[in-house]
Amino acid sequence: MSLTVTNDSGTDVRTDSVIVNSTDGTAPPSDPATTSVLTIQRTPNDGGTVTGAGTYQTSQFGTAIAISANPANGYEFFRWTGDTDAISNTTARNTTIILSPENKTITATFEEIGGVGGSGDDGGS
Repeated sequence: MSLTVTNDSGTDVRTDSVIVNSTDGTAPPSDPATTSVLTIQRTPNDGGTVTGAGTYQTSQFGTAIAISANPANGYEFFRWTGDTDAISNTTARNTTIILSPENKTITATFEEIGGVGGSGDDGGS
């Protein structure tokens, strides 16, 4: 779309091209994203540690990076949740995620070993 600005006498004083996003009528950002952020959370917080979070550059988009969830004593890794569409295996504590331009947040879920709701034998017969 072109935008022409005229002065009071009707003379064109400036013509610019404008790109408009057709879904909401607003102009998109002038520069595409050059970084994306991968946030890795954990639940519960004392269930273990995680690695792989960070800010990644455009040149890394499409690259698989390692993520890991390391259970603390008394816990075991259960699964990854959140923006998991690019994770290669959501039930593996050591896996990879494909980087993309979108910011992503994933969560490593740990379970207490032998805790309430655990999968141990309840002693019933």
